Amino acid sequence: SSVIKNENYEKTLEILSSAKKTTDNFFENVVVNDENENMKKNRLELLEMFCNTFDNFIDFSKIEGA
Repeated sequence: SSVIKNENYEKTLEILSSAKKTTDNFFENVVVNDENENMKKNRLELLEMFCNTFDNFIDFSKIEGA
């Protein structure tokens, strides 16, 4: 069984790679563990949503060591 859930490898990789620039920008310019607890909570929730988006495309349990 495949790591990529929908078997459309090319499209899946295209979609996931399109998030790279935005993701890099986020981590370069945003302090996730902000002193303000509300900001910290919101940013952690954003990261969780981001991870959940990837979970829709890839079954990480099938990657050795994951």
